[in-house]
Amino acid sequence: MTVSRSTCPRHVFLSHINIRFTHILCDGRYACRRVYGITDTLELRVGTEGRVWSTSDAPDTGIRSTEKGNGDASFGLKWHSHDRDPAAYSPAVSWIAQLEAATGDNGFKGDGLRPSLRSVATWDLPKALALGVMPGVKYETRQDGHRFVAGMLGVVLNKQWRDNFRTFVESAVPQIAKREDGGVLAFWDIGAAILVNRDWQIGLRGAIAANRNTPNTQLLFEIAARF
Repeated sequence: MTVSRSTCPRHVFLSHINIRFTHILCDGRYACRRVYGITDTLELRVGTEGRVWSTSDAPDTGIRSTEKGNGDASFGLKWHSHDRDPAAYSPAVSWIAQLEAATGDNGFKGDGLRPSLRSVATWDLPKALALGVMPGVKYETRQDGHRFVAGMLGVVLNKQWRDNFRTFVESAVPQIAKREDGGVLAFWDIGAAILVNRDWQIGLRGAIAANRNTPNTQLLFEIAARF
């Protein structure tokens, strides 16, 4: 959930491809996000949940079926407002404004336009550690059309082992809402990323639910490339 504090360099395209499995590999999605650096501190973000599949067992017959479709699209801007200042213990700060649209297929799309605003603050710590905190708020829609406001929070600790390799542990809470609005969704996850060369990165993370309201297991594989 927590994202990088930096923005994409000016006039550079950055592509992220994510493959995520949930519910012990029964559900999943193939998502993609494109990022373009408008300036050195401002980037344009366009993404899609891509191809989504869901597998379930009928309660009366036990027959397993799989539904497939396309997920929603999102559009946003990211602004890097402050550089870090180690002497003053001040973090690097970025802001992300995003709008999700119900462009997906029936059964895999949300309801209406869902705006969100997030802040990313990152502190550099001793021993090649970095602490990132990402609070946010979003305006969501339930399936019955009811609109509600929900909070978001992510906290991540990164360890840079080498110039091209890092690991991290994270507490991700993508939704903080009332029970009737879906309740609180929370994960614990751990992962790693390796920079293959200056333009390609590969990452892997696994997540487990932090409460009973959250899907049990997630596995995410990511490829990122810049052009």
